[in-house]
Amino acid sequence: MFEISGTKVLITGGASGLGAAYAEGFLKEADKLGEATVKRLNQLYPGSATFIKCDVSKEEDISRAFNEVVSEFGYIDQGLISFTMKGVKHMRKDDPSLNAGRGGTIINISSVAAILKSPFTPIYSGCKAAVMHFSQTLAMESFYENTGIRILTNCLGATDTALLHNLEKRSYDPKIGENVNKKIEELRIIYQK
Repeated sequence: MFEISGTKVLITGGASGLGAAYAEGFLKEADKLGEATVKRLNQLYPGSATFIKCDVSKEEDISRAFNEVVSEFGYIDQGLISFTMKGVKHMRKDDPSLNAGRGGTIINISSVAAILKSPFTPIYSGCKAAVMHFSQTLAMESFYENTGIRILTNCLGATDTALLHNLEKRSYDPKIGENVNKKIEELRIIYQK
């Protein structure tokens, strides 16, 4: 484990689900991170959380979010981010034009679905496999030597988030989703919280 006390952390997807859990986890160990989550976290850890609205599908929102974090805190040490290359641009220590570049750690979230075959989530599994492979490719020794940035990939199992609810509606094939829901009930599967 690396020391996170006093670091600046950017988390995308921090309004709910795993992102909110990561924000709370970092706040338990460190001191800085939608709006309802920030309010709740600031009640538990006064003055520690900041909410920056960001649509990660829009490049201008990503740039604005990074710029706001760097402007407010001076730098980013760690990023729990899906837009890794933006993190690399702002965090790399080998670019003299970036006064704030200090290296750090980027943690990308993949899934065991990237490793295991699943008939009801082929699109999700393919996307998570791409995240894992992309991160592993970047995480080579020469990348760290040049940038001072570590790339870590976390592959989680099934977690009780909105993604796993109503699979009959979310699956690419409603019949498969319905069968999976029945199997989950039949086997009394309990997701990680």
